[in-house]
Amino acid sequence: MNSVIGNGLLGRSFRSLSLPGALYFCSGVSDSKETRVSEFNRERELLLSVCAGAQTFSSFVYFSSIMAPERANEYFEHKYKMEQLVKLLFPEKYLIIRLPQVVGLVNNATLFPEFVRRIRCGSPILVQENAARSLIDIDDVARITNQMIELGAKKIVVNCMPNEIISVSDIVDFISDELRIPANKKYVKAGVSQDADRTFLRNYLALDDPILLPGYTRLVVAKYADKLTFNV
Repeated sequence: MNSVIGNGLLGRSFRSLSLPGALYFCSGVSDSKETRVSEFNRERELLLSVCAGAQTFSSFVYFSSIMAPERANEYFEHKYKMEQLVKLLFPEKYLIIRLPQVVGLVNNATLFPEFVRRIRCGSPILVQENAARSLIDIDDVARITNQMIELGAKKIVVNCMPNEIISVSDIVDFISDELRIPANKKYVKAGVSQDADRTFLRNYLALDDPILLPGYTRLVVAKYADKLTFNV
């Protein structure tokens, strides 16, 4: 069995970085606005289909969302249920990595590429006044996940996210600055700050790990904003 399940951003990143004995399940639903039951069922059935072959691996890594415990919409409810299924299927070897907004070279409908696309097009961006998010570089996801596997992390759920929680308005401004294109922001009175406990993560990282340092979000934006290309 292939040690990496999935061909999206996460799957491509681990394709050349997978560790011996680890199976990375990277084929999950990635859009937090997803509501189609068929997509949720597809992920569940795929997980069940790889269960038998996965037993030969010493670690099973599943990627979830930092908002899964909140179960605030259909997507987060689905991710929470998938976490429970992973624990049931792989009780001695699971490592669940909960992620915030992952940034990389990908053209999809998630927050970062959508903002880049809209700024390049000059399209309005609806910004929720109270919304705040955390961005993490896909390269750091791969690095930290593998570091935890090498340290023997199993039977745990880890919120893998930076210290910085940035307002969505500021994230839009960071992208606008990098592209040198004004953003057409339209504010609405709504939104929440997405945060989670990082105590366990800090036990595995050095105090000066890049994701824990101030200014990390701007570095991530600078790395990717100008590299994303779309038909606009």
